[in-house]
Amino acid sequence: MRALLSDSYIEVRTKTALALARLGDSAGRDVVSAMLRSPVPDVRLIALEADPSIAGGQRSSIIRSVLTDRDPLNRVRAAEMLARDDPDEARAALIALTRNADSMPRREAARVLELLEPIDLDLSRRLMADTEPWVRMYGAGAVLKAAR
Repeated sequence: MRALLSDSYIEVRTKTALALARLGDSAGRDVVSAMLRSPVPDVRLIALEADPSIAGGQRSSIIRSVLTDRDPLNRVRAAEMLARDDPDEARAALIALTRNADSMPRREAARVLELLEPIDLDLSRRLMADTEPWVRMYGAGAVLKAAR
């Protein structure tokens, strides 16, 4: 795989560096480091997901910078990643996204909220009344999870 780090296609080099990072190999560290500094929030999150060696402070800083992104789906991804370190802050970001006019961010926020513990039954009941069937399903799933 290391030989692919010098491939002529940037996509190949990038995916190779990410794969190596996931495997714990630092050979693609320069590419991953550049991705972590990217102005594109999605690129920073991809690099962060690939490299488990990134320290807590740097990890939190990168995630929190994306929590304010204008793209609500990037905010959902950031909140989902933050949930492991700070579930309360993640929950607050996700709850705000359940009020988004677009159904896709509501759906994705509800999906992540279903996984968080403890279950917020009032919120889950509200989600069960959403106009989007997927949001209702995730709300119902959270209620069922709480009943177990």
